[in-house]
Amino acid sequence: MIKHRNNFKHPRNNLDEMSISIAGKRYSDREWKEALQSNEGLFAKLKVSPSYAGPQLTKDLEITGDVLAFERSIFEKYASQFQVNVFDEIRKQSEEKANEYLLTICGAIDKWKQDVKVLQDFLAALKEEKKELRNEEKTVHKAEIIFHIPDVLRRRMPEVFAKLELDVGNIEVFLHDLKNAEEKIEFLEKRINIYLADLKKNRHFGFLF
Repeated sequence: MIKHRNNFKHPRNNLDEMSISIAGKRYSDREWKEALQSNEGLFAKLKVSPSYAGPQLTKDLEITGDVLAFERSIFEKYASQFQVNVFDEIRKQSEEKANEYLLTICGAIDKWKQDVKVLQDFLAALKEEKKELRNEEKTVHKAEIIFHIPDVLRRRMPEVFAKLELDVGNIEVFLHDLKNAEEKIEFLEKRINIYLADLKKNRHFGFLF
């Protein structure tokens, strides 16, 4: 019986092995990553080091610094014409790899990765804070039940319960403040979640994650 060798390759694997073509050369994903780190030839980094500002959360809770305008201007000013042509060639094939190439050559990619990590850490802190607020809210509710002393006991032993009495009105105000804080955190948490998902999937910056 003759056994036939299975030469079939999954299309995705073929795509990985020939991820992009630059100046007549094919780069697999592994070769692409290695080339970006080589700092040689068309992957040579610019000999300038301006202060880049990646995605930043402002005091107004807006995220700025993520449009590549400054990085693009630095690249076009200091990169060789060959690198500019290569960037355009890459962009026709992959918007994400073009962004990765641009940030790498400019020397801004580490700053962008750091800024995305800050947003991720801030998001994790928001989730933890929301959890703490909910626990505190539960505790206050329990306290309100515990210290809502029946009138019959208050009348029989006023000296015992006098110091334990709570102002129910103050509790309601406190619970209202907790709820407001939780809503603000949820709003900001949702905004950052949507932003990071959009940055990764729709705006072609998946390499930052």
